[in-house]
Amino acid sequence: MFTLDMMDPTFHYREEKVPMRRIVDAMGILPLLAESVSKEAPETVQEAVELMAIQYGFGALFDFGDKATVTPEGVYKYPEDPDLYPFVLYPLSDTVELLIYPHAICVLRSDTETFVTRMD
Repeated sequence: MFTLDMMDPTFHYREEKVPMRRIVDAMGILPLLAESVSKEAPETVQEAVELMAIQYGFGALFDFGDKATVTPEGVYKYPEDPDLYPFVLYPLSDTVELLIYPHAICVLRSDTETFVTRMD
């Protein structure tokens, strides 16, 4: 279940005094998709990717992770772009989590795998 405790895991937006309502609006329907996927409790990132693609409904998700990195804290880094901070860290299961960023960038990750995509 989506809760406010999941919001702004790096505290970046609170420090910038961004209203939580604005963050919720910026995420659009992505938390609803995450909620549906979490009911399936995917065990791997690949399983989560497949389930998110089904919920998304626009075909397979493309992995943009060739140059992007995500720090353990969840900061998204891409060469020559400013760092992006997650709006939310949504646990999809005990092993897989979803981070949602500005520009509809989504990261599905576990301890061993990371998948970066865009769901706009």
